[in-house]
Amino acid sequence: MEIRQANKEDVDLLYGWSNDKLVRQQSFNSAEISYESHCHWFNAKLKEEKYLIFIIALNNHPMAMVRFEVGDESALISVSIETAFRGKGHGSEIIKIGTQQYFKTHKLPVLAYVKKSNVGSVKSFIKAGYTHFKDLEVSNNQSFIYKIENE
Repeated sequence: MEIRQANKEDVDLLYGWSNDKLVRQQSFNSAEISYESHCHWFNAKLKEEKYLIFIIALNNHPMAMVRFEVGDESALISVSIETAFRGKGHGSEIIKIGTQQYFKTHKLPVLAYVKKSNVGSVKSFIKAGYTHFKDLEVSNNQSFIYKIENE
């Protein structure tokens, strides 16, 4: 697997992944995203220093996006995996690669908010080295918060 920073040419790729039915179901905001609002959001985030978006590829085929929103005390991670690569055991490796890339330039711990019902993501974050930090209700969803710190 290879990792690179997202660029403006990735706007359509990430739009498709963001509006995938399963991705919308597992998101804390499940509403479909309009193309116009996605383009505005994406182009703004590419310019923000506290926002990192990475594309993970396998044999030069984009397979996942890992993004970090860096705050004052921690960063939030978000992951989307292309449909063709789901359920094949890639999740934890994608999370590890993205997190390692984040820690090359940042020191703050990373938090992952995961719905308790999202068993695949729960397993992937644990396998990637994240540990249970606390339980929290987020947007009326019972959720786990996982955490990892730079070694």
